[in-house]
Amino acid sequence: MQIYTKLNLAMKCGKIFQLTMLAYFLLNVTPVSAKFNYHSQIGVVIANTVNGLYLIIPNPKVHVGESIVIVDLSSQHAMTAKITKKVPVLPPPLVGKVYSNDSPGSESYYLLMPTGKNKVAATSVNVGIVGFKGTFHAIHGFITADLNGNETAEYFRVCTSSEGLHLTVWTGEPLKGKRMWHTYYYLGFDVEPSCQSKDDEEQK
Repeated sequence: MQIYTKLNLAMKCGKIFQLTMLAYFLLNVTPVSAKFNYHSQIGVVIANTVNGLYLIIPNPKVHVGESIVIVDLSSQHAMTAKITKKVPVLPPPLVGKVYSNDSPGSESYYLLMPTGKNKVAATSVNVGIVGFKGTFHAIHGFITADLNGNETAEYFRVCTSSEGLHLTVWTGEPLKGKRMWHTYYYLGFDVEPSCQSKDDEEQK
């Protein structure tokens, strides 16, 4: 009888040990982060002295109150802003300015409020990133971030065509690495072109 009692006790202790180890594993395992989506997590931020600050992005699921990162393409600095309102349409001066073949789907529009010390230029066109919790670093005058977690930094670039801006994100240095995102912003007036063929060539 004592043999059976000891055997049952040993079996119970073994199960408790297994459950304890399982709980330890579940509590201490590092969760796998969701894959970064260049098409739905990157958009265009337009600053206008009359209308304010807007995010244009093919993502209807960005939440009011959510923080985003704005990459100032001119100064190559990162700053933060908060989504304050989703709007059905942009104010008239901003309508029909953004064209993207890399980000298919209807665009959504959000009003932003800058947060933090750095402020975006009063009239500018920049890149906005949602749902990214990583850090930004300056490398040789460029602002960079490892958006997709592959240990290769993404770079942000802007250049001019004859009537607009080409905004791009690259894995690796611009024009040398792989272009991961591209959007065209129509200015509506002539400017001196600075883009190279890789800035706007069709992706294979």
